[in-house]
Amino acid sequence: MYNCTNTTTNMTYYIINDFLPGTKYTVDVFAINYIGTSTKSSLSFTTPSKVPGVVNIKISEITAFNVTISLSHPETFMGNILGYFIEIYKGQKMPTDKKPLKIYHIKCYNCSQAYASRPGSCPCSQPCNNMQEKTLHSLGEHFSLNSLTPATSYLISAQAYTSAGCGNISEKIFMTNESTPSKVQNLVINITETEAYMEWQEPKHPNGKIQYYLLYLYHNDSLSVLGNSTEKNFVFENLEPYQNYTVSIVAMNSLPGEKYTRKFKTKIGAPSKVQNLVINITETEAYMEWQEPKHPNGKIQYYLLYLYHNDSLSVLGNSTEKNFVFENLEPYQHYTVSIVAMNSLTGENCTRKFKTKIGAPEPVNITLVDKTSKSITIKWKSLHPNGPIKKYIVSWKTVKESSMIRTMKNTYTITDLEPYRNYTIKVKICNTKYCTNSESLYAQTKIGGL
Repeated sequence: MYNCTNTTTNMTYYIINDFLPGTKYTVDVFAINYIGTSTKSSLSFTTPSKVPGVVNIKISEITAFNVTISLSHPETFMGNILGYFIEIYKGQKMPTDKKPLKIYHIKCYNCSQAYASRPGSCPCSQPCNNMQEKTLHSLGEHFSLNSLTPATSYLISAQAYTSAGCGNISEKIFMTNESTPSKVQNLVINITETEAYMEWQEPKHPNGKIQYYLLYLYHNDSLSVLGNSTEKNFVFENLEPYQNYTVSIVAMNSLPGEKYTRKFKTKIGAPSKVQNLVINITETEAYMEWQEPKHPNGKIQYYLLYLYHNDSLSVLGNSTEKNFVFENLEPYQHYTVSIVAMNSLTGENCTRKFKTKIGAPEPVNITLVDKTSKSITIKWKSLHPNGPIKKYIVSWKTVKESSMIRTMKNTYTITDLEPYRNYTIKVKICNTKYCTNSESLYAQTKIGGL
């Protein structure tokens, strides 16, 4: 498209004003007299470019590690745009030393109204070393600036340059998105029998603002506890002693981070009670069997057994097996047994009362209380009936005859005896199952008439 301007003058020179920078012009001169117009004389030239104006930076996409931008023409044409310099600074202000993190040299082949040649050198006093180069074939083309840090504020500065130099700087501030946090660091776990207190440090690469931490506790390959903490510590309570656990900790910004996983084992705890105690009882023995505690909380080393009789400790035994026999017990007596499982700690008592079976009663001791010519009075005492007393049978005899009676009392007067006669007396004690004779008591009635 051509813009033509005509003018006449009587002078041999003419001053033309208001040229556009960096623009090619052609001037045609004709001489005119009364006869006619001469052939033209032409002069072509290009006006010098000027420093370009401010570039508009448009951000089209932001990720955690990249930003995609495009550039527009300066509003006022000052000559062919030969290229752009883009600098990236961390933060929202340009640092005092003005040293950018990165410099991009955007080479432009067709970015202005006229064809632009490839720049032969670095203009604007920009250092050419350590500079990344990109090529645009049309203005408005999108391109990415890579290798940024997540969740970080950046300042982009851009300036176009012509052959006259670099234009004014335009700036744009943006923040990259958050990304997945890395693993938490330096996890320390303090363990007791039933608790695990853990502390850790923030991920080396939080890639954003850590809002909280998720904690997963696994036991026997199943999720046992799901916890969260806004602090860098947490305590798991009510754990089982001497058990293997796995904890996973995840730092959370707007995204879940990498899992940090650690295995640990709670300390030995006191065993719980033994299970399923079975006692087989005779008159003088108690054989018992049991099963290991539901929660041994460590390796069971042995079992302690306490046997109480009449509120006093009668026997203290131990066994590495899950059975034991108490011998030489008294029949028909109340006992209490306590069994304790032992690892390195003392477990809970499993206590059971039992009673031995009825046994044969021990013989009674007979004592002569009084005698006359026709009667003998005796009494007796049963120390160990070994069962509920059912009856006493008192028997007496001479050489020629014998007699017996039953009684529940522990004294009896034998009457209708003959004077001055020898008698052999016994008392048989009977419980509900057995009977036992006493030793014989020899007694003589008094002389008749006395």
